[in-house]
Amino acid sequence: MTDHEHHNELLQGLSDQLKEIFEESNQAIYLYLDDAHKICNQKFADLLGYASTEAWAEVTEPFPQVFVNKNSQEALIDAFQKAMELKAASTTPITWKKQTGEMIDTTVIIVPISYQGHLFALHFVTANN
Repeated sequence: MTDHEHHNELLQGLSDQLKEIFEESNQAIYLYLDDAHKICNQKFADLLGYASTEAWAEVTEPFPQVFVNKNSQEALIDAFQKAMELKAASTTPITWKKQTGEMIDTTVIIVPISYQGHLFALHFVTANN
């Protein structure tokens, strides 16, 4: 099994474990391992203007450059690194880039999750109205 296949298997397994949360939460949510291994709920896909969760997940270019406003990229990267290195959750204001180019201000809670010896970051996203 290649690393890519292993990571897909891990992502699917954790996704199955979190299915109820992804489907029933009123927040936009995404789970991130790396740029090629991520999933989101329909609320997050909708927030960024994607027709489906699959369409969003198919984007494999560098995550911060594609999805995050330039002024928020460092904050999101720092929060992700804190989750991975310190195993610490955090709350961070993030401005996202929608598929249309429009910007949307949010508050993001990032939580580290361990699954079968691999660290993921679970993100809960709330639009600032």
